[in-house]
Amino acid sequence: MPGIDDDLFPAGIKPADPNQVPTALKEPATEAGQPPAQRIEVRVKEDGQVETKPAEVKVQPTRQFAGVPMAPIRTIEVFNTNTLLYGRPGSGKTYLTATAQLSKHMAPMMYVSCEAGSSTIRQVSTDIMILPDPTVSGSVTWEQFEAIYDELDRQCYNTKNGPEFRTVAVDTGTELQKINMEWVMKQTLAAHPDRDPDVPGLHDWGKSSNRMRTVIRRFRDLPMNFIFVCHEQEDRDNRGLLWKKPDLPGKLTNQAAAFFDQVMYLYTKQVSEGDETSASNIKRVLMTGALEGYVTKDRSGKLPLLMVDPSMDKIFSLITGS
Repeated sequence: MPGIDDDLFPAGIKPADPNQVPTALKEPATEAGQPPAQRIEVRVKEDGQVETKPAEVKVQPTRQFAGVPMAPIRTIEVFNTNTLLYGRPGSGKTYLTATAQLSKHMAPMMYVSCEAGSSTIRQVSTDIMILPDPTVSGSVTWEQFEAIYDELDRQCYNTKNGPEFRTVAVDTGTELQKINMEWVMKQTLAAHPDRDPDVPGLHDWGKSSNRMRTVIRRFRDLPMNFIFVCHEQEDRDNRGLLWKKPDLPGKLTNQAAAFFDQVMYLYTKQVSEGDETSASNIKRVLMTGALEGYVTKDRSGKLPLLMVDPSMDKIFSLITGS
C-alpha cells in the first residue's frame, strides 16, 4: 500500500483499500503559523515626529439566540484538547501522558494518580505536579477527586489569572471507576448495613455510572487540556467481531468515549527481526482514527491514522495548528 507501512498496524490488520486510511504515518510537515498582524495607529506630531501605537480594537458584542450566546464556527479557535487514551498495561500510556509537561502549550501539568505510582512520570519530568503526594498517601480518594475539580473550576472562572495548570491528566479512569464504586458502596452500607460490600447491586452500578459520566463531562468542559487514561478491554459485538475499547464497565465505555474529541489506542509493535527484548526493535504506535475493531476517533481530522513514538506536543500541535 503506497505510503503505508503495513507492519505498523496491529496484528491481523492489513488495510487493502487505499481510501481506507490516510497515507501519513508520522506527523505531517506543517508550516509554522504566522501571528496575526497587529493593527497600528500612526500619528504625525506637530514637531514632525511620527508616533505609532497599537490601534484600539472595538470588540463586537456577542450575538445571542434565545438568550444563548452564538458565533460562526469560523471564528472559534481551538486552544485546548480533550483526549481519552487507552491501551494495555506497559504500552506507554503514562509516559505519553507525561510528555504534556514538555510542551510549551500544555505545561504546567497536574497529574491525578489513581494507581499510586510515580516512577514512570519521573522519567519524563520531575516538574510534574502529582496529586496526591505519594509520600503522604496512595491513590486519590473520590472525595479528593471531586475537591480537585471544584478548585480547578474556581480557578478557571473566578480568578483573575485563570487556572494554575494548563493540563490535567487522570491515570487511570479504569481505577477511578473502582474508587468511585467504593464511595458508592460506603453510602449504601451506611443505609443498609446488612449488604455485602463486595457485591454491588444494579442500583449501585447505576449510581456509579451516572456519577462517573457527570464528573468526566465536567473535567472535559473546563477551559484547559484534559487527558483521561484507561486500560484496554476486549468485547465481541453481535456479529462476533472482537473490539478493543477503554476498560470501563457496561455502557460507560462507549458513553465516555463519546465525550472526547480524540479517542486514541496506544500499542507496541516489533518493527524488525531480531531480539524482541531490544528497545530499538519495539515501537510505540498511536492509533488515532476510526478502524474496525477499535474504538478510536479524531474529530479534528488533522491527525494521521498512526503516529510512531508520539508525544503530546506533536498531537497538540497537529490538532490546533500551533
